[in-house]
Amino acid sequence: MVKCVDCGFLAVRHRESRELCSAELDYREHGRIPNLQPSSGTGYQMYEEAPLCFQRIVAFRTSECSSPEARVAVLQEERGDCEGFTVWQQGFTPKEHREMLDRMWMAEREDSRDAVLRASEDRRYRQMVEREDRRDENTQRLQERLHNRELWFLGVAVTVALVGGSIIAAIIEGAISRGWQPSWWPF
Repeated sequence: MVKCVDCGFLAVRHRESRELCSAELDYREHGRIPNLQPSSGTGYQMYEEAPLCFQRIVAFRTSECSSPEARVAVLQEERGDCEGFTVWQQGFTPKEHREMLDRMWMAEREDSRDAVLRASEDRRYRQMVEREDRRDENTQRLQERLHNRELWFLGVAVTVALVGGSIIAAIIEGAISRGWQPSWWPF
């Protein structure tokens, strides 16, 4: 359960400048509004009596906030789970609290976008590695086939050379044994 007194979006309107300011600690805890002392000497309250919700979730009525005790009672009311609640950090205006939340939201958004990008890059990298693995397997198979062809060719060439050489040797031997002598034979 949250209370407006603890919210960073609890604001008060400055009477002269009309800008929204953070409710000071004394205002939050005791409902007291500081006085201004203009040059004329007559003092008046610096802020309007009724606080404002910077997120516009709660509307405070001036009639509910006519005395310090009434303001404290209104601010101490439990609001359940207010979707606009953010923890008050003293010294920060409601606008600065909003900017902090926006920065946190942007950081979370960037983190989630980065996570999606990383997952996408990981998926692409895995696909690329799988393609390279398949390409390597295909290259390896092709090299094995080429190597087998080379071995077969070499085997056939050696066999042809051996068989052809033996056939030629047998023919020459047969011719020599029948008395044939080549003209180039020196003996």
